[in-house]
Order: sequence, then C-alpha cells, then structure tokens
Amino acid sequence: MKDNREVIMQSKNQKEAIDRIKQLGTKFNLTADILKNFQAGMVCYSRVLQENGEIVPVSQNKKYEKILAEFERKHDGYLVYHMIESVGCENTIISLLYVSDDEKEWEYERLEEDYIAAYCVNIVAPELSEYGDVFLESSENRVALMRNEFIL
Repeated sequence: MKDNREVIMQSKNQKEAIDRIKQLGTKFNLTADILKNFQAGMVCYSRVLQENGEIVPVSQNKKYEKILAEFERKHDGYLVYHMIESVGCENTIISLLYVSDDEKEWEYERLEEDYIAAYCVNIVAPELSEYGDVFLESSENRVALMRNEFIL
C-alpha cells in the first residue's frame, strides 16, 4: 500500500514542485543536486557552513525528518520539496518549501523576485512557527539555498 507522500509524488503537485526547483536553480544559478535528489524521492535541506553550502538528505537528521513528517501529516495533500536550515546564535529555523493542495494558491507560493512562500519552524520555540515569505540567495559555492534576511 502506498503512503500519502508516494501518492502525492505521482500527482500534479510533484510536477509543480519540480518546476519550482528548476526555477530556483535558474534564478540562483544552483547546481542540479536539489532537483536530482527530489526526483530520486529524497527531500533534502540546504545548510551553509562558513559561506559554503551543502545539500543534506533529511533522512540524515532525525529531528528534521520528524518535522517534515509532522508537517505533511497535519497538512494532507501538501508536498515539501526542499528545506532550508538557518542557524543563528540562539536559534535555528527550518524553512519548508512546499506545494499546497490548492492549485489556486500555487501562484502565490511560487518564487517571486528573491522570495518564496514557506512554513518556518522555530526549533527553540515551536509555538512561534509560522507561514510567510522568505528571501533567498545561494551559497557562495552555488550548491545550497540560504535565507538572506535571517538574523538572530
């Protein structure tokens, strides 16, 4: 029996997610790693260490894997296609880039200039997690996405 994520991955949502990843890759001149991993069925997250970025499968971080599973369970029909880790002095925010279950909302969720819709999970204070637009840029080595307005 297929789980909900597998069903969604075979739907219009998957095509929309792939289109968004391609748009991000073009806009920020990224390598194709995010797209390759997603097409292979892996959700990954971007993280930046000393200006250089890397793409890490969410399955390598149990906390992030739980955040992803919980979000998709609570939001039936949503598909997370990438996550962005933003680490500050006292907090970490995980921004989930997603395709919602409502096609009428997709135009508002897509990349616009340098920002995109996301659900931002506050690791230290989960009750402060929220939906919003996040401003993006690429890491210096053009591998990962990072939030350019993130200051803690």
